[in-house]
Amino acid sequence: MANETNNPGSVGVVQQEMRPAVEVCRNVYGGTLLLREKPDNLPQWPKEEDDAYSERLAQAVLFNAYKKTVKGLTGIVFRETPSIWDDVDTDIEEDLANIDLTGQGVDVFARHGFQEKLIDGHSHILVDWHGPDGARSAKDESVGMARPYWTLIRKSQVVRDWTRQDGGIVVLVSFAYEEEATVREGDFGQKRVKRIRQFDLVGRDGSPTPEDEELPAEADRRVLFRSWVQDADNEGEWTPEGEGDGKILGERMTRIPVVTDYAERTGFMRSDPPLLDLALENLKHWQIRSDRDSNLHVTSIPILNVYGLKAEDLQVVTVGTSMGIAFPKGRQEQGSEYTEAQGHGLKHTREELLDIEKRMASLGLSMLERQTRQAETEEKARLDQKSQDSELAAQARGTSSALGEALALHSMWLGKEPSGSITLDTEFSVEPMSPDLLDKLLKAVGEGNLSVETLWDRMVSGRILEEDFDVELEKERLENAGTSELAAMAEAVRRTRAAENLEDEGEGDE
Repeated sequence: MANETNNPGSVGVVQQEMRPAVEVCRNVYGGTLLLREKPDNLPQWPKEEDDAYSERLAQAVLFNAYKKTVKGLTGIVFRETPSIWDDVDTDIEEDLANIDLTGQGVDVFARHGFQEKLIDGHSHILVDWHGPDGARSAKDESVGMARPYWTLIRKSQVVRDWTRQDGGIVVLVSFAYEEEATVREGDFGQKRVKRIRQFDLVGRDGSPTPEDEELPAEADRRVLFRSWVQDADNEGEWTPEGEGDGKILGERMTRIPVVTDYAERTGFMRSDPPLLDLALENLKHWQIRSDRDSNLHVTSIPILNVYGLKAEDLQVVTVGTSMGIAFPKGRQEQGSEYTEAQGHGLKHTREELLDIEKRMASLGLSMLERQTRQAETEEKARLDQKSQDSELAAQARGTSSALGEALALHSMWLGKEPSGSITLDTEFSVEPMSPDLLDKLLKAVGEGNLSVETLWDRMVSGRILEEDFDVELEKERLENAGTSELAAMAEAVRRTRAAENLEDEGEGDE
């Protein structure tokens, strides 16, 4: 919606500028069914009939490397459960088990937020209040469920924001976002509604500060909340909810309770989707694959040609799922034959699809199944991996920082001093153990220069043993096994590794 002065649904200028890139990423992440609903992502060929295009669109299937990458990167960061440190207030720590009042713990909430920012470029955490306006104590919380709770807001939900400078610090003075909800209509019906929720930083008396005046002191600031609803299907007028002039959130909240978690920041509440190039490559893959499927259909079904028909008998002859062509002239006698396309371009489209998949693998931080490191040196691959791990670690640290800021807002709602932190794992550089290294470690254990426990630890970190490997159980098993049996097992491992090396060398020669 255009940036209109008196329309609560008006979308800000910057938000309009950021939405096209986000829409590309969201469409690709949504997969085949969503792309089929948005035909602009699969252009119609010149002079292609509408029915033929609709059929081609209905058969197109996306190889969703983008979604696989987003989920893979998120899984790496949340392979370990986020750490909640002991300095978190006891009352707040109890809230973390159901941080959004829908049953989600803060670890699941953080995972969703991280995934959202990888898609859009950033996401927001709104720390809101549930319950009676006057209830602000832990006792009131336990009795009447009056407590702060967190809401995850996508970048694409934000319709407006406004900031001001205050002593060199950027202060958020207005924030509005849109959400959809389903409400009851009558005894049995339902309908969708849109809601705009807006938070404005105002003075103690509830009035906004003019642009040409300084903001009031932080202790004198308050937050004004207003909301409007609209029928999602009819998109009529926006109707104010609750008190027409809005309500002040309380004496304790002196800033708009929103935290931004950035992936690729370009400014305050501004960002670019970090995997946009991957999404565009994936979209191109979808288009070329559709072209190739159409060409395969043409080349795999021959066309029947019939010669020598009279003019009045001229018609298109249907043969199975293909079309036949009737020629009244062109040969001296009647007859028929099949014509089959050669499909010379299929090879080129196949090569282009493979090239796109390689580029997607590179842009996706090597998270795709198709690997392209065969031609790289081991050292270069290791350096690239470290660079990628550093970038992902920076994303994880950003989320840890946002969670800490949300905890501070949670404390502010409760009238407590900010305390505590939540941190995400940033150690991603563990590489799989090579067969040569395993052989050397086994030899060191056999010579008495390395303990079995150390070997096990290294095999867990090298992803040969599962992370839940039970050391005590394994010790018990070893005590029941003889020396000769252990030696035979070690020799079997060595032979298996040697065979794998020979097989890998053979594949490399090919």
